[in-house]
Amino acid sequence: MSIDRKLFLAEILALAVLIGGLFLIITLLSPLASSPQPASPPPWLTAEGKRVLPTVTCLIIGGERESDLCSSLMERMGKKHKARAVFRVIDVKKEPDIARLYSPYTVPTVIIMDPHGKIVYQHSGYVDEEIIIDKLKRSGVK
Repeated sequence: MSIDRKLFLAEILALAVLIGGLFLIITLLSPLASSPQPASPPPWLTAEGKRVLPTVTCLIIGGERESDLCSSLMERMGKKHKARAVFRVIDVKKEPDIARLYSPYTVPTVIIMDPHGKIVYQHSGYVDEEIIIDKLKRSGVK
């Protein structure tokens, strides 16, 4: 093989590596650039991103009986206990990326996280208000 041919192949290889690297960088950065940034932090986070309240999340599929029961329970508890915890409902069909973070086996799934973001309780199926309050108390909420 001649020297010119070896140089040509080396240049092609270097160009391919450069293009691959650029493609990788663009792929990794594109979700960050396209995702909208919230105007203000959610109520369970401070401006610095620190969690200040425990969070009770119910993963549901809208329209299903148990999911609707869990959704109305979260709404009631949110009004009644808003100083103790943040109660939220996530429809796994509308927000599949968020739902994948928790990997629910079934819906509804109730997840309780302490103020540090650690999951202290996770239950598949409907959960009564008394159980949620008990789990919150056990995790240090008064």
